[in-house]
Amino acid sequence: MTLTGTDAPKVPAPRQILSTTIYMLELAIVALIYIGLASTAPLFPALNAIATPLWPPSGVALAIMLLRGDRIWPAVFIGSFSASAISIGAVEIQSLAIAGGTTLGALLGTRLINYWSGGTKTLSNPHGVAKFVFIAFIPTALISAVAASASGLFADEFNYSTLLASASSWWLADAAASIAIAPVILLWATTPLWGISKTDLLKTADNRRFYQCSAAPRAFCISHFAAVNVGCRR
Repeated sequence: MTLTGTDAPKVPAPRQILSTTIYMLELAIVALIYIGLASTAPLFPALNAIATPLWPPSGVALAIMLLRGDRIWPAVFIGSFSASAISIGAVEIQSLAIAGGTTLGALLGTRLINYWSGGTKTLSNPHGVAKFVFIAFIPTALISAVAASASGLFADEFNYSTLLASASSWWLADAAASIAIAPVILLWATTPLWGISKTDLLKTADNRRFYQCSAAPRAFCISHFAAVNVGCRR
């Protein structure tokens, strides 16, 4: 019995296979970057114990989601979960809570910036910068901090008196990273090379061509005007 028409199994097109492969590779790269940054994050408070400690993965996650879209969220979740599990030394509910809060914070921040602040162009004007700072400081960092602090409820040695201090530390660390690191990545990724676009180059070439074409008439006019003035003075 042969299958014909709609009964035949559908074979994915080569383009679809390639697109899926690239997407999976992109998720793997983002997750590895997140894990690598999370492993180096404890070095920041040691370098400057007075300043607010940074949590670089939060800023990188926000910037990557703004640049690549919400479809990158699985990489952020896997990276955060893996980093937390490596730090704790075991797979626990606490790791799931931290990963969920980090992913939800980055998703909400991305949605608000895209809807309310111009997306990746939010840093092009002071009004957009103010909106970006507000979104990164309150909704994005707050959700991640609340989830990270609430995850301590599942720990064996959790003290309720330290809940507020833990939440404040997480909040400031995520907010500082989102405000300090995400704009650098956005500006680096969206600024044209050498700061000159193709339109600027065409305008420069047209202006130079116009200058060269009009140089002879201008020289004739200047010389004629100078001759007339000399003749009048004589």
